[in-house]
Amino acid sequence: MVSLYLRHVWMEAKDRGIELNKHLINGIRPKRVFKIPVTQGQVDYEIDWLGVQLEERAPAVFNKYLFIGKFEVHPVFNIVPGDIEPWEKVKLYKGKIKVSG
Repeated sequence: MVSLYLRHVWMEAKDRGIELNKHLINGIRPKRVFKIPVTQGQVDYEIDWLGVQLEERAPAVFNKYLFIGKFEVHPVFNIVPGDIEPWEKVKLYKGKIKVSG
C-alpha cells in the first residue's frame, strides 16, 4: 500500500513539474489496486487540524482555506463511517477537540 501512495505522490509531483525518480518507488505499478480505509471522523479531524496549523503559521493561506467548500481525500483512501481513529494522538485546540462535520 505504501508503494501505491508513493505512486500517487509521484503522479502529483509530475503534474506540478517536479522531477522524482519513479524507479526508487518499489512496485510503482501494483497488480491490484488497494484503497486504504480511513474513517470520516479521522478525515474531519485532519481537516480541522490543518486549519488550526494554518491559522497559527500562515494566516494568509488560512484565509483562503476558509473558502474551500469541500475537501477531497487522496484517491488512495476510501472513506468509511467512524470516529477519529484510536491510534490518533488527539490534540486539543483552545481546550477542546475541534472536529468539523
